[in-house]
Amino acid sequence: MEKEKENQPNIFKHSVVFAVLKEDLILLEDRNIDSNDEFFGFTIVPGGGLEGDETVQQAVLREIKEEFGVNSTSVELHGYVDEERKEGIKKYHVFVLSNYEGEIDILETEDGRLFWAKLDEARVVCEHPVTQRVLDIIEPLFSQ
Repeated sequence: MEKEKENQPNIFKHSVVFAVLKEDLILLEDRNIDSNDEFFGFTIVPGGGLEGDETVQQAVLREIKEEFGVNSTSVELHGYVDEERKEGIKKYHVFVLSNYEGEIDILETEDGRLFWAKLDEARVVCEHPVTQRVLDIIEPLFSQ
C-alpha cells in the first residue's frame, strides 16, 4: 500500500472510497452539508482524502472510523478510478469494508445522510461519473 501513494506521473491527489455491503445492499451517502464539497448535491459511495503524510491504508481506516464510528477488521482494495482534471489525475482507491466492530448508525454524517440501497437503485441515484465507475468495480461482488 505504501507504494500506491508514491508520486506517479500526472497524479496530483489520492482519495479513498469504501463500499459497505450487506447482503444485497450498499451503503450510500447523500452529500448535502458542505456546498464547497466537490460531491455536494450528489449521492455517492462514501470516501475521503488523505491527510498529511498518510498512506492510502491509513486514510481508509481513519475515514471509516470518522464516517461510520466503527473499527474496520477487514477492508480490501478492489480497484481504482482515475479522474482526469486540469491539474492531472485524481486517483480513487476503491475498498470494500466487509467486516467491522461496532454498529453503523444510519444518521447524518459530517457530510450528509447515510442510507442502504439495492445496486439497481444505487445506479439510478448515484449520478456522478466517478461513483458510477466505483459501482462498476464492486458490482461483481453482488453476484457472489
